[in-house]
Amino acid sequence: EKGKVLDPPAYTDSKAYIRGAFGQLYDDADIVSDREANYGFVEALYNITPKWYGAYRYSIVDLLHDYRDALNSAGGSSQYDRHSIALGYRWSDKTLIKLGYDFNDSDGLVGDPSDNLLSLVLVSSF
Repeated sequence: EKGKVLDPPAYTDSKAYIRGAFGQLYDDADIVSDREANYGFVEALYNITPKWYGAYRYSIVDLLHDYRDALNSAGGSSQYDRHSIALGYRWSDKTLIKLGYDFNDSDGLVGDPSDNLLSLVLVSSF
């Protein structure tokens, strides 16, 4: 609904919404190397009809100071990006079906595995 508060907060005009988040990680544990990273996402959803919707999301993990780690099985990575697109159908108030595709990209030194993902999801709450 227009003006409805979402968690996390989002801009919405009742037909669509856009929201995002950004965070930082600082890890200085004694048993591993110090790590710092930025991460975040931006996503949007558009209600095509009351039953059908389209959605897009971009998310990123960016390790800082030349630190590298395994990110989603891509060894030696310092950055991992994901673009996700989806088409969904609201079957009922408590059930939806979503067809989605995730495009993944890594700057891995040990290769960039083909980890793109096609998904068909049925979600129901009770």
